[in-house]
Amino acid sequence: MAPGQFAYDAAGVHGALATVLALWQRLRTGRGQHLDVSVQESVSGFADWSLPSFSITGQTGHRTGAGIYSLYPCADGHVRGIILVKHHWHALRDWRCATGWEIRPSSTIPCSKRSSAGS
Repeated sequence: MAPGQFAYDAAGVHGALATVLALWQRLRTGRGQHLDVSVQESVSGFADWSLPSFSITGQTGHRTGAGIYSLYPCADGHVRGIILVKHHWHALRDWRCATGWEIRPSSTIPCSKRSSAGS
């Protein structure tokens, strides 16, 4: 998936689910509904608990570390990569090599074509 499309895809899924639920409610009650789908709210559930917690409690938390997924510094803050399986690393490496983006100055992920064996 191309960077930048995730938010719109998430909002589309939420909009489709809201439509199905509204239709189900209409079948049960005979009344329609107005749907308002927020892209920001659609993706907030995919973040850590900071946004949902603030929405409910109004309190901001303090960063407690990266948890089980590492944070990597970048030019405008930090990025967290959720790399679960080997092909995620391969996809990250391929994207990095195609764009010239560096994970860190001495990257341990070499830019070379991987062989089909072991992928």
